[in-house]
Amino acid sequence: MNDGHFTGRVTTHVTDSELGRGLLTLRGFQWILGTGGDPYALLLRAESADPRELGRQARERGALHRSAADAWVTGTYAAAEAALRDPRLDTSPPKAVGNEDDAQEWAAPTLSDLLPLGRAGLGLPRAEYARLRELAEPALGAEAVRAREADLRRDHEAALRGISGDFDLVGDVVRPAVVTSTAGLFGLRGEAVARFAELCAGTAPALDARVCPPQLATGRLLLESVEGMSELFEKLIAERSPAPGEDLIGRLVWEPGSTPQDVAVLCLLVAIAGTEVAVSLAVNAFAALLDRPQEWARLVEEPGLAAGAVAETLRAAPPVRCENLWATEEVRLGDETIASGDQVVVFFDSAGGDPAAYDEPERFVPARATDREPLACSGDLATGLIAPLARLQATTALTAVAAALPALRSTGPLLRHPRSPVLRRAFRMPVAA
Repeated sequence: MNDGHFTGRVTTHVTDSELGRGLLTLRGFQWILGTGGDPYALLLRAESADPRELGRQARERGALHRSAADAWVTGTYAAAEAALRDPRLDTSPPKAVGNEDDAQEWAAPTLSDLLPLGRAGLGLPRAEYARLRELAEPALGAEAVRAREADLRRDHEAALRGISGDFDLVGDVVRPAVVTSTAGLFGLRGEAVARFAELCAGTAPALDARVCPPQLATGRLLLESVEGMSELFEKLIAERSPAPGEDLIGRLVWEPGSTPQDVAVLCLLVAIAGTEVAVSLAVNAFAALLDRPQEWARLVEEPGLAAGAVAETLRAAPPVRCENLWATEEVRLGDETIASGDQVVVFFDSAGGDPAAYDEPERFVPARATDREPLACSGDLATGLIAPLARLQATTALTAVAAALPALRSTGPLLRHPRSPVLRRAFRMPVAA
């Protein structure tokens, strides 16, 4: 639900009245669509506290079913994997064809009209993500980010200093550590880190806002924060251009074949999508482990299980619950024919809980032996590009906290933001050390 183009600037000229009316109209449509119990429509409404239940409902409707929200939705691992691998299903919606004069006056705006987040590097064509991924591999690939593991661990350990008693694991540890370490990747120091953190807070709803209309104040802040983030990186890229540097921007600027626009898109994806995916992945992993004290105790004794716990979280409680694709031509997917222009929603909640793909999928097993890669945050997707860094951030958070606070336990419910159907963003996780 975005325009699929990046220009380095985000449109903010729409009035508050226009923006608020459009967001409210779209939210109303989604609310009505969810009244029939459709799993994807309910996901858009953020109506279920248990994503596994929506996944089960989607699987009951078959490998692929037509949603009331005008989209095909995958219900099994096999269908989700097939959709993600099919190059005819693109990450960018097709362009509307026709005479604008013929548009109905009552027609509702699209989210891309109101919140053009494609300009922040979200919703680009799949081929563009593939190109950017290849370009960024030396700086953002799994091997490259592992070289920064010591720096990430230092930032996570710093966030834990002085922590004791009762505290908020999200607001006091995970989010500050991820934001600070991400800022460090860009070479930011001092007051610039505080500004970066402020912008990250404003852009946090971006992945959710692609499919779920935020409230007016949130939407306005999102647009302004993306604009601020763009300006920040334009300045940093200009400063790094004269000579190569060791930080992420310095490496990307001097990568053969890169352009300032490429570097800007990659930086925005790391800052906007990468930060939130890393935080959500880490929080979901902590929630799963602390809900199972025996598994947390095992991690404390065997820190090497952290990477497996993160992989299991990607399967059982993915930080990104769905991916929206569009058919560029007629596609046969399973037993269904997808018309050109139709939307296909890859539902990771249903794929990760599919008993045809995983033994005892309802169990959370950090040491699960499987040759299946988690589908969330994979492939030529915006989140696939930043996945190695997000996985390392989450793994580092688990190992650092387990080492510093082995007796950690939950003391209250995990609280999540409303209107966050994709990330289920957490804002408070009360714990005690």
